[in-house]
Amino acid sequence: MVHDAVSRNRDFPYYCTWKENCIDLMNERDPKEIWSACLKILKDLVTPQIYSSYFEPLEIVEYNGKDLLFLVPSEHYRQYIEDKLIAHLRRALHKALGKNVSIYYRIKMGNSGRNTASPRYPAAPQYPRRNQNVVVFPTHETQQQHTVVARNITLDPQLQTEFCFEYLIKGEGNMAAYKACKNIIAEYTSPRTKLPIYFFGNTGVGKTHLIQSLGLEFRKLFPNKVVQYITANQFTQQFTEVCARKKKGEKEAINDFEILYESINMLIIDDIQELAGRYATQDFLLNILERMQQNSGQLVLASTQPPAYLTGFRESLLSRLKSGPAIQIVHLDKAKRAEILRERAQRDGIEDFPEDVIEYIAQYIKSNVRELIGVYLSLIANATFAQKTITLALAQEIMTQIVGERALTQITLDHIKSGIAKIYKLRIDELCENTRRANIVEPRQIAMYLAIEYTSTSLAVIGQNLGKRSHSTVLHAAKTVRDRMDSSKEFKEKVENIKKELRISD
Repeated sequence: MVHDAVSRNRDFPYYCTWKENCIDLMNERDPKEIWSACLKILKDLVTPQIYSSYFEPLEIVEYNGKDLLFLVPSEHYRQYIEDKLIAHLRRALHKALGKNVSIYYRIKMGNSGRNTASPRYPAAPQYPRRNQNVVVFPTHETQQQHTVVARNITLDPQLQTEFCFEYLIKGEGNMAAYKACKNIIAEYTSPRTKLPIYFFGNTGVGKTHLIQSLGLEFRKLFPNKVVQYITANQFTQQFTEVCARKKKGEKEAINDFEILYESINMLIIDDIQELAGRYATQDFLLNILERMQQNSGQLVLASTQPPAYLTGFRESLLSRLKSGPAIQIVHLDKAKRAEILRERAQRDGIEDFPEDVIEYIAQYIKSNVRELIGVYLSLIANATFAQKTITLALAQEIMTQIVGERALTQITLDHIKSGIAKIYKLRIDELCENTRRANIVEPRQIAMYLAIEYTSTSLAVIGQNLGKRSHSTVLHAAKTVRDRMDSSKEFKEKVENIKKELRISD
């Protein structure tokens, strides 16, 4: 069975979806030839993962000399291309054809032929999409000269509605951060000083989704307030461009930039660690933050590193970043990763996505939600375009192509025990004996931590095999290791090196 999400367009002889990217065209050519030429161009424009996940599976099914019809596997797949990749697609088509074209989409979603339970999820939420207008007033000096008047500047909040609270899968790894976001919203009207809030965690654990959700919720509840999401690299680029404009004689450039940011009620900066070593940008940001705090503005930060690990920062800025709570986000457990996949399939209209495939993907893609969704999209695309049923065998084939065979090697408790014993120069029976000797405690705690994180072994079995400990002791050992990794860079590097030795991949 095939699901088509289509609408008729009177100027185009096919069923197609979404909007036209209006342009004109020349002669007719074979669709396969056109797409083959485009793929060669796209390979140099995007990352390998984007290329294999989004472009390589696409297919041009019709070309009539002026219009192109693409086949895509789902509405969200189509939306991602339109939102994120359309510029690359247009550029490749223009190079391949020598002219611009009108682009259309047909949405097809393969059906696995299996009936599995699928929970209901909320309908797509409605959030304000419009840009925000900010009034920028001239400085006192230019007012005296009567050279500049107040003017409106349009500010794009850069918030994506798919990154909303309704679509956020909550679990132990992100619950504290989620509650902190909700508390910011609830306490916003309070007269108390608003301290910065700092979220940190490894790449792909969902930091961007969470902080964008916060921005969307803030806009919905406070429509007259101004929100800005921006990455540290974007902020640096903006500041560099403003400085260049000032050097060219635009005296008000810096003033405009300052007032623009001071007017923001909630400033969300992603990947703050990227400001390391950019001291001029840091000084400017600190000035903005001080004025924001005076105006009761809320600063939200996200980073791959906890504040204590940031290097290359002015102490004055670092002190400001550390003045509020810092909350870690860790990867979700297997059950929550599986729930992310079910929710995504539900949103894409696939009611019968095989449960064994969901469990398989969730088992091996442990720490990166982007990669989790990337595997899902690749699977859908391959099943659709190759007219294959979504099966465990197909999922294994796709996973091997994306993450490699080594990453799919099953990690066992015995593998961890023997590897830890070898690294710490212990006999396996020494590691497993019931003792509190100092030279045994650390390796045994690390072994327990790794067994919890990377195997499906029960707590009781882990405890029985490592010193005949209770399940609560195993949990305590794992928490001890996590806490030490958060507080000690050297210990974290030690654990990461052990994982490399044991060929354990995130």
